[in-house]
Amino acid sequence: MFNRGDVALAERIYRTTRYSAGLVRIGDWYMRQNRPLEALASTGRAAAGGKADLVVERMARVLSGWLKEEGEPVSHE
Repeated sequence: MFNRGDVALAERIYRTTRYSAGLVRIGDWYMRQNRPLEALASTGRAAAGGKADLVVERMARVLSGWLKEEGEPVSHE
C-alpha cells in the first residue's frame, strides 16, 4: 500500500500489526512532507527512539528559528 501511494492505509496496517520498520518509513514520509508532528507520532509508535530524537531535534531548530525571527532571545542550553 505504501509503495502504491496509499500512505493512510499503509499506516493503519503498520499500526495494527505493530510493524516498526513500516512505521519508521511512514515517519520519514511525513518528514519529507514537512509534517514533523505526524512524523514524531509515527516514529514514537515504532519505538524508534533514535529516529524520534532526530525529529524532536529538527522541531527544536524550527522553533528556535521562529523565535529568532520574532526578535526573542534564544537560549542554546
